[in-house]
Amino acid sequence: MMTIVLDIMIRDVEQCLIIGSGFGGLCQAIKLKKANIQNFTILEKESSLGGTWRDNTYPGAACDVPSSLYSYSFDIAQTTWTSDYTEQKGILQYIHKVAKKYDIQKHIIYQQNVCRMEYREEEFVWYVFTDDGSLYKAKCVVTAVGQLHHPKIPVFPGVKAFKGGMVHTSKFGSRQLEDYADKNVAVIGSGASAVQLIPELQKVCRNVYVFQRTPNYILPRLD
Repeated sequence: MMTIVLDIMIRDVEQCLIIGSGFGGLCQAIKLKKANIQNFTILEKESSLGGTWRDNTYPGAACDVPSSLYSYSFDIAQTTWTSDYTEQKGILQYIHKVAKKYDIQKHIIYQQNVCRMEYREEEFVWYVFTDDGSLYKAKCVVTAVGQLHHPKIPVFPGVKAFKGGMVHTSKFGSRQLEDYADKNVAVIGSGASAVQLIPELQKVCRNVYVFQRTPNYILPRLD
């Protein structure tokens, strides 16, 4: 008879498990605390909170609706924005400020990438597995994973022969605007990210070429 030992860290059953620490995940956590529910955990796959506003760091990144719409309704009276259309850093600071105010950090476990979930009907419990072999159990699971950090990159004929650098706005990382100084840059697309990025590129690039499928209606941003 062969015995199989699984290297899995098993934790106690929690009332609620939240996946993701962006706007949605934090809002759910705060609502739980307001309902006097403290037995919950947030699983975050990265090393810090913030979701989309942590990951999208391209030049010009900002909210494309008035900043007030990025305020939690239960916290709006205490919220002040420095701009009508706040930039990425300002929104990320707001997220961290709210997390600190409601003492959410202690509920977050970082570097936990959820890879599988199973609902055990006989136990009325969710089994949630992460890449590092951990197993979490919870009566309720809230997925707040978002999707704006997953780029959809089309495959163009001949793209492998292109010798220049390529980057998607959601994967800009630590690149700086100065890295594109005096260069010829092509931007594919003219959506919300493009209309923020292109004006910044124009400040430093030799030439900026924009390839778009469908023209957008664009109005001045009255900031």
